[in-house]
Amino acid sequence: IVCEGKTELGFVRALDTYLAKTKNCRMAFKGVGTADGGGSTIFKCAEILRSCGYEVCLLMDSDLTEEEPQKTVLLGNGVSVFDWDKPNAFEEQIFFDVPTEVVTQIINIAVNEHGIESVKARLTSGHIPCEVIKNQIQFSAMEPEERKKIGTIAKKKRVEWYKRIDLGELVGDIIFENLEHIEANSKLKKVVDKLSEWVIEND
Repeated sequence: IVCEGKTELGFVRALDTYLAKTKNCRMAFKGVGTADGGGSTIFKCAEILRSCGYEVCLLMDSDLTEEEPQKTVLLGNGVSVFDWDKPNAFEEQIFFDVPTEVVTQIINIAVNEHGIESVKARLTSGHIPCEVIKNQIQFSAMEPEERKKIGTIAKKKRVEWYKRIDLGELVGDIIFENLEHIEANSKLKKVVDKLSEWVIEND
């Protein structure tokens, strides 16, 4: 599984834990490993691995329209591409698709890393209504597009909230713990299902 970056690598680690709990299946049992695609070098990484005879899939964003032709080429070469609704990055898709109470849990990962005042200030500057209750940031019910704006704030350069493997894993753990509360027809749920299927059916 070639991951666009460190957040996705952590998310796949969380997926591995989820599959172990629910399917009694570890990726290692299926000979599945991960590679850091390094952002813009993800396609080159995938092609090198494919040329070496590996079955390859990609987990990546859909926020750069110029990458779409390269995705099409890989799909034509039999490489599975698991990505998000255009023009979403990982952060935007997860906040769009998870319910508000799960948003609160994911936001408080950022609070633990960056401090409550820093996170609240960024949300406020992005016109996201929130309040601090018992040292946690809380939200009232929001529409999906409002939640997506939080993801846009979360991915901003130089202060990315989840751009580490361990943080991506924590985000993934929360998502998998709440998977039953995520709409079955959402892009997030569909990608999780298809990626899980790719792992389980890999031999």
